[in-house]
Amino acid sequence: MLENKGMPDKVIDSVAEKLEASGLWRRAAARWLVVMDDAGHTDAQREWIRLRRKYCQLRVTPVSAEPEKLNIAAINQAASATQARMGLSRPNGSMFRMHPEGAVKRK
Repeated sequence: MLENKGMPDKVIDSVAEKLEASGLWRRAAARWLVVMDDAGHTDAQREWIRLRRKYCQLRVTPVSAEPEKLNIAAINQAASATQARMGLSRPNGSMFRMHPEGAVKRK
């Protein structure tokens, strides 16, 4: 962590900047918080770090509250196509094996 002499309020942290460059916004925001906890910063530098952390937090992609719904029909079609390629498909579409003599009657 180095201080930039050209801009006295700016704090440079290579770890946080690499995380930002990689698009890891949550980790970068957490890193800026660690940087802020380090002693020796002026009020102006802490304000700059706070704004930088807020910048990272605003770029976090929100997690969808509702999970993506599965398209069961597409999964069924893909499975049927795979079974057909493997030679496992049934001519009548039945998923159960039939007895060679037809349906067996139980007593």
